[in-house]
Amino acid sequence: TVLGRVHQRIGSRPSGSVFCFIRRLRHFATTAMPEYRSPAVLLHVHPVLFEIGRLVIPTYGVCAAAGVLLALGLAQWTARRTGLQPRHAWNMLVLGVFAALAGSRLLLIAMNIGDLRHHPRWLLAISMVHHPLLDSVGAFCACIALAAYARGLQLPLAQAADCMAAPVSLGLAAEQVGALFAGSGFGIESPRPGILTSITYSNELAARWSGTPLGVPLYPVQAYAALGALVLAGITF
Repeated sequence: TVLGRVHQRIGSRPSGSVFCFIRRLRHFATTAMPEYRSPAVLLHVHPVLFEIGRLVIPTYGVCAAAGVLLALGLAQWTARRTGLQPRHAWNMLVLGVFAALAGSRLLLIAMNIGDLRHHPRWLLAISMVHHPLLDSVGAFCACIALAAYARGLQLPLAQAADCMAAPVSLGLAAEQVGALFAGSGFGIESPRPGILTSITYSNELAARWSGTPLGVPLYPVQAYAALGALVLAGITF
């Protein structure tokens, strides 16, 4: 199977396929994690913000949560300015977050259903998986949920979109900062050394959670995306 072939390659090199994430997490849980040191690390990033005993707090999760809170706060202002009731803005954002999480995680489960049937406890690890495909599916599900909410309450779609544009952009900027630290959605190899043009990951967790190449200078596309989202938030505010 595809999962079986990918599992055989995990020990030699990381893979970026979403189909192998569950097995990579299993490999992480059952083997010791050697420290990887690259001679050309241009910027140190930390997929794990801190640990409390065996409890791991990932940087991506903290940044994503901060983005949700920032978006909720900003939405209260944009709602009043666009003539939308603040409670509708709050409800749409919360609904969108849950729809994005549910859609992306259900896709991951569907792609790995064969392994999960034999190892149900692996379900506890799916929250640690990051992949651009999952993000795209989550964004699509969030848009569907927001449109359904607006249509169900007969809210003008243009007014709702105007209210959500800046908060969602601000939340995405924070999420992309988390992706930068986690190594998720990494760019192609960069031939130009420098803090603004390349980033080299050395943390083994980045490879195991996101399939990030280690010791290879990459374009920090997550930082570019975060900056673009901030600019878009400023334009639409």
